[in-house]
Amino acid sequence: MESNLSISVSIPFTCGVALAAVLAGAGLSVPAAGSASCALCAALLTLCAVSRKWERVLLAMLLASAGAFCYFSAQLGSPAAPGPSPWLEKLLAELRGHIGSIPFKEDGTSALLEALMTGDKSALPSGVLENFRKAGASHLLALSGLHLGVLAGFLNAILSVLGKSKAAEALRYSLVIGASAFYTLLCGASPSLVRALLFIVFASLSKLFPHRHPEKGGILCTALTLQLAFDPLCITSLAFQMSYLAVAGIVFIQPVLEGWYPEDSKIAKWDPLRKIWKMLTLGISCQITTAPLAWLRFHTFPVFFLLTNLLAMPICELLMVVAALTLMGFSFCVDLCDRLAQLLLKVLEIIASL
Repeated sequence: MESNLSISVSIPFTCGVALAAVLAGAGLSVPAAGSASCALCAALLTLCAVSRKWERVLLAMLLASAGAFCYFSAQLGSPAAPGPSPWLEKLLAELRGHIGSIPFKEDGTSALLEALMTGDKSALPSGVLENFRKAGASHLLALSGLHLGVLAGFLNAILSVLGKSKAAEALRYSLVIGASAFYTLLCGASPSLVRALLFIVFASLSKLFPHRHPEKGGILCTALTLQLAFDPLCITSLAFQMSYLAVAGIVFIQPVLEGWYPEDSKIAKWDPLRKIWKMLTLGISCQITTAPLAWLRFHTFPVFFLLTNLLAMPICELLMVVAALTLMGFSFCVDLCDRLAQLLLKVLEIIASL
């Protein structure tokens, strides 16, 4: 029920924001685009009236109009976005400096870690960036749910020493949400990071209130509505579009594909083929929803994306965990971090050359 309500609210609201963005991008003035939006809504209302479900139709039109109003209001009246806080810029610079000061033996490790952990790709050679693109691994360099998910999982594992009492769980999830929010702000609060942060907040709250079991589709739609309500102009961001399309694939398509290989409860923990299938369905689901947009924008399609997700994703996740330990001062992790970084670069180079 909650999921259906979230979807019923999110879809018309998002359509209203998207319609406003399209009309504004077509060169219409804000008053003309607003008038066109109202006219289209009125036309849709008239056409849908034959369904005799006036309450639903009116609600959908109101939500779509609210979405369009939010977009035009933000475009008209919002002041210029404030620049990043000086102290956050200083902290980010210190983090980059700390990464650069680690005595890695191999060239390129520091630049790769800076890209993976801070989003700064300026030090990566053009050839490395091209390998990421050809192998279909560019999403690894775009700070998003993968990076924030690794951070949240890492912190959850460390804070598990607090115990399993209600108070300990509340403290643990509060610290995870706080750290995730701080990291999001530190790295510039890109639309994809904000989306990931909202998911972590909702996931943490659902664990604190186990009697409520929100569906992933409901969480996705709620996060989408909240983000667009507070920042409707972000709908034009490619990072925002790709992030939500990828998650939509994971939420709505992956369970169907994963169900083609049913889980056997007797051997669930010892079934490597099903784990491989799960990783493959993750990549397939994301590509189904993001490939049309990627082709429209870049006219490219990563042919070996399945191989990339199967090989590069686990290496990247392990690398970020080891890198976090290295940054915390565990010197014995430096060599392992170096080797994992070079392994990731080599794997992507091989895939890109296929």
